[in-house]
Amino acid sequence: MPIVLDKPPGWTLLESIDALRRVEPALATARLGYAGRLDPMAEGVLLVLRDDENREAAQFRALDKTYRVQVLFGVATDSYDALGLVSEAKPAPSLARVHAALPSLERTFEQAVPAFSSHRVNGKPMFHWARRGLADTIVRPVLTRTVSELLAENDALVEPATLCESIAERIARVRGDFRQGAIVARWRSVLASHTEPLLVTTLRITCSSGTFMRAIAHDLGHALGSAAIALAIERLRVGPYERSAGRAIGHARSDTP
Repeated sequence: MPIVLDKPPGWTLLESIDALRRVEPALATARLGYAGRLDPMAEGVLLVLRDDENREAAQFRALDKTYRVQVLFGVATDSYDALGLVSEAKPAPSLARVHAALPSLERTFEQAVPAFSSHRVNGKPMFHWARRGLADTIVRPVLTRTVSELLAENDALVEPATLCESIAERIARVRGDFRQGAIVARWRSVLASHTEPLLVTTLRITCSSGTFMRAIAHDLGHALGSAAIALAIERLRVGPYERSAGRAIGHARSDTP
């Protein structure tokens, strides 16, 4: 039985597993792996596999998943989420147009792997090429994915200053070299020129394994003639494993940055 971990936002997978070892001393010598990646800015269910369970990693990775995703309209980044350099700002679509487009997302479709992802191409993860400015020279894999259910849970208008500070606070939780300084500076510059609130729509999405929520947000913005990112991603469920049953580790982060 895998361990259901409640990964905090801002933590990498390695940090999360190290924190679990500190919370559970009995796991100190166990061989721990995981099934299904989560981006640093994402939170929620992470399945941790122990010892021989790692042989069944593919089985656990194949489970369908449910997410809650906040989609911010009017802004694009190179990573398709808030932990990315703002690459474009456009007028946001109307709320009516957003809701009219949502039913078309419940389908089987071809999804291109985001430039900033761990999917390996030519022996390296895509982010290796993207960080070197070579993403446009690489043919990104296109994979078949399915969204089986999509529901709009909430719509909100957020003031630019409030949004900027929220993004900066969440990026500050991320350790390691993720271009944080340049990213926050770009967000501050872009949002300083906004005078109107920005639209954020919260979606609940059930999908097949390997579906990128960031790419869904990006492609939705593009389809509406605008721009969009996944402002926040919360994984609620992996197969039968729910976030409500996850082990919290938020107090066990190492003091070493």
